[in-house]
Amino acid sequence: MTTDVGSFKSYQLGEGRTTRVLVRVSPTGKICGEIDALFDGSGELSEVIEDIARLGARLIIQTAVEA
Repeated sequence: MTTDVGSFKSYQLGEGRTTRVLVRVSPTGKICGEIDALFDGSGELSEVIEDIARLGARLIIQTAVEA
């Protein structure tokens, strides 16, 4: 399971009107969501560990880029 860069939420405009607004997720947040999704227990352990290591490296690099 992966997370999207953004998702839509409805916000109240007043007088009963609503609008859909894109809620942005930072690249770091997206990577953290991908790491969290790996802990659902559906994958083979060796593949999950490999994916966590790969995403951990991406997270370190992305954090440095955002700093």
